[in-house]
Amino acid sequence: MKIYLAFLLIFLVGMFGIAEANTERVKINGVNLSVKKAGEGQAMILLHGKDYSKEYMDSLFDYYADKYHVFSYDSRGHGQSDKPGSFTLEDNADDLAGLIAHYKLDKPIIIGFSMGSYITLTAAEKYQDLFSKIVLIGTRGKGDSYPPERISEARTDNDAAIIRSLINFDLMTNIEKVHVPALLITGANDAINPPAEAKKVSEALRDSRLEIIPDAPHVAFMNETGKNLVLGFIDKFLSEAQ
Repeated sequence: MKIYLAFLLIFLVGMFGIAEANTERVKINGVNLSVKKAGEGQAMILLHGKDYSKEYMDSLFDYYADKYHVFSYDSRGHGQSDKPGSFTLEDNADDLAGLIAHYKLDKPIIIGFSMGSYITLTAAEKYQDLFSKIVLIGTRGKGDSYPPERISEARTDNDAAIIRSLINFDLMTNIEKVHVPALLITGANDAINPPAEAKKVSEALRDSRLEIIPDAPHVAFMNETGKNLVLGFIDKFLSEAQ
């Protein structure tokens, strides 16, 4: 029976391109990150949003694992990765660069959602030649200030550390350093990062376009309709020559 199942799995992989995911912990910049990877070909890295984990990106991961060498990981302070007492948005950007170096990836595609888009843009400003293309979903160029009581009311020290890492960030000052083509996607009903915020970022980038998903919330790929539109925009963007 085991032999039969093994041959069946091999047949399904060959027939339908089902890519088996592998999860491991790797040490990057002194922090253990939980990384899931699958597929072959050009590398693609998915970055989740604040208070989420790599599993939140599974709908994109599963779709692209048949076409790309896809990586999805828990950023520091999230999921199964280490939770240091203090870190910054730049630390997260350095982790992304470190992950690329660890796996020896050549100009991967980066898809970042919300906080993941801030990390992506921070890294694109600091490491100008690291990526081939970037996709920013539900993004903004500047962070808000948090009242001290909101930090003190955080459920855990780790929650407070995550909040502190996003206080008053500014990605607009050095945005001219970003040279890679960028696709921005936002939900028309995004109440966290409204389309106007994504528009500011898009207009400041030298090579970008903005797509707005009708009736979609902050998580523009939350339902099947939104997900299909998001994937369609990304597919078209990735198919175009640089």
